[in-house]
Amino acid sequence: MTCLVVIVLLGTVYTMLGGSRAVIWTDVAQFIVLSIAFVVIGVLLLNYFDWQPLKIYHIASSVKSEVSGYSHTKLISAELDLAIEATIWAMIFSRLAEILTFGTQQVIIQRVLASGSKRNMFKAMYMNIGVEIFWTALSVVVAVSYTHLTL
Repeated sequence: MTCLVVIVLLGTVYTMLGGSRAVIWTDVAQFIVLSIAFVVIGVLLLNYFDWQPLKIYHIASSVKSEVSGYSHTKLISAELDLAIEATIWAMIFSRLAEILTFGTQQVIIQRVLASGSKRNMFKAMYMNIGVEIFWTALSVVVAVSYTHLTL
């Protein structure tokens, strides 16, 4: 508990002394640390699977859902069955929900507000889509590895 209080106090003082510049550089440092960690995890997982990403996909596609009977890699289904985890309707609904909550995501708002022009604003928004796809794919690889990794 003492460490938590010290970290919060140091972070608060650092932010108050440095203002928004301190917050931005703290976010940059956090992004770099997390990105390096995820890349290292990805490299370790690929090494575990003998550098064969298709092997990871085949393992993931062999796991069937108990509810729907489909594999977890079946990405798009147009069925109107609520038992199926990922349908095109679920994707559309989740994107609409994300649009409604767009202004609540701090990182995206910081990118948009710091962009400087409308063109750069759109670049920042579309870059976010690529980042989401990357982290989602890496999350699938991590999830598959946990089912087969023995420590």
